[in-house]
Amino acid sequence: MNQAAADHRNDTAQQKSPEYYREKADALIRERKFAEAENVLAEGLEAHAGIPALEWRFADVEFQTGRTDEAKSRMIRIAQAKVDQCDAAFFSAGVRLGRATNDRVYAENMTRAGLDRFPLSPNLRQHAGILLADTGRHDRAVEHLEAAVNLDPNNIVSMNALGYSLEQIDQLERADSVLKHALGKARGGVKFNLLVNLGNVAQKLENFEEGRSYYERALKHHQPGYLYSNLGALLRKAHDFPAAETAYRRSLVLDPNNGGAYYNLANKHKEAGDLMQAVSYYDRSLAIEPERAATHWNLSLALLAAGDLRRGFQEYEWRWKYEGFPSRRRNFSQPQWQGEPLAGRTLLVHAEQGIGDHLQFARFIPALAKLDGRVIVESHGPILRLFRHFEGMVELVERLKQPDDFDLHLPLLSAPLVLGINTLGQLPSTPYLAPPSNWSFPVPEVQEETFQIGIVWGGNPNFPGDRERSGKLDYYFPLLEIPGVQLFSLQKGEREPELVAAPEALVRLSDRIEDFCDTASIMTQMDLVITTCTSTAHLAGAIGATFWVVLHHNPDWRWLRHRNDSPWYPTARLFTQASPGDWAGVFAEVQDAIRVTVASRRSGG
Repeated sequence: MNQAAADHRNDTAQQKSPEYYREKADALIRERKFAEAENVLAEGLEAHAGIPALEWRFADVEFQTGRTDEAKSRMIRIAQAKVDQCDAAFFSAGVRLGRATNDRVYAENMTRAGLDRFPLSPNLRQHAGILLADTGRHDRAVEHLEAAVNLDPNNIVSMNALGYSLEQIDQLERADSVLKHALGKARGGVKFNLLVNLGNVAQKLENFEEGRSYYERALKHHQPGYLYSNLGALLRKAHDFPAAETAYRRSLVLDPNNGGAYYNLANKHKEAGDLMQAVSYYDRSLAIEPERAATHWNLSLALLAAGDLRRGFQEYEWRWKYEGFPSRRRNFSQPQWQGEPLAGRTLLVHAEQGIGDHLQFARFIPALAKLDGRVIVESHGPILRLFRHFEGMVELVERLKQPDDFDLHLPLLSAPLVLGINTLGQLPSTPYLAPPSNWSFPVPEVQEETFQIGIVWGGNPNFPGDRERSGKLDYYFPLLEIPGVQLFSLQKGEREPELVAAPEALVRLSDRIEDFCDTASIMTQMDLVITTCTSTAHLAGAIGATFWVVLHHNPDWRWLRHRNDSPWYPTARLFTQASPGDWAGVFAEVQDAIRVTVASRRSGG
């Protein structure tokens, strides 16, 4: 091209506005015609050098064609030279570039700089929310995503991201509302994501049929392995174990190296009572993801439920790394005791988890007291008076008021591991607790000729899974119709108000009970205690009282599986649901057993 022709070309280009080149490049980029778009942008920049709107689009083309470093350098150069001329779209492009190249620092810097200048940009608010969500900061993510949706009510991507973050912080009803609103407007790929998120929310809300419908609709768009795994988890919670198995196996066909799918399949077998099969699948999951704490934790529960204490308590140490574990690890400057000789040093044995756990594992305190050192035992306040039983063996201190002068510490539930308790036959015998000899809780309502039964019908309603493990007070009322039976309420806590609807024949002791020492004293005056899986069951076992435990179909590991007795508590008898939710069957067995027991007592048997 001669100079005259070149001058003419430049004059023609300069007659075209930057908007002309921007619009033409945008159209070509949408059609993924990147080479043609690059030519248009190069011509535009030759005519209008340094225009940020053209520069960042050139950077986008560079990125789309694999020239990541060039793209990032161009964006940085523009920001340094002409940041005051950059619009919100420029910063949004920078965030997209940073996220696509896994350069979080760059993406966050672009977001921060953009929001400083354009705080009302819905796209920048969206990017800020998604970046925060990516790192688990969902509370803060929600603030930005709500702003993005308010600024642009038709932005389905922002609504989907908002619904997801609301789900993560357990604002499930709001998440459900936002996602359903978005689904009515969605088209294309984002519809799949909305259906999956709606299925996840419905699963958490235990709306299982609705959740299944969302997952199945999503599978018509796309069939990734993880979605079958999600469906399997929902079906397991709905107790449709055969369908859950099918979904999990489909997930593994699509993604045979998915450790999470093996983990979910193991959970299904554990809940169904197939413990050895569950252990096998947990092991396969760990072969793929050896550091996944949730898998180690659930493996420990399956092993302990099967009676494998040696390996079970080894795996149980992973509880401190599992995010779903209800207790947090205590931060002591002193090291944790590993079982080496104390050699005169002081060991603090501290509480963890709930009172029931502390009562169950108190059986190991006498063995710890025999160590060659000083032992201090920390106890929950409500059982501290009962734990005076150990005075003379160890020193006692109330929970969270630990002394300064100790050399080593030990979480109480780690005691069997360091003491080398490997089999059920090695468990210390019961009873190992007793109320003080100088204390007796008066129960003047006791009628000598009756068969006295103390009852506890529910645990802490805020405990995960309590809806399944706890029965209802109503289930106990038919026991009052058995001739010669007298019923006493030992229930404490949030369920006490339920006594208002109970028959007058049920003796209320609840409002007189102050602590577990009182409850233990009452138990020694009862012929039988019937309780759900809660701390009073462990109290009854610890003091050697005769007690029955009513259990849901998937009981806690400490009651083992497929048996009606307990190696942990020889005075216990277990009544377990034959199928999920079958409390009627459990209490029919309990009533029959009481009738037999009362009749045997009358006949002198």
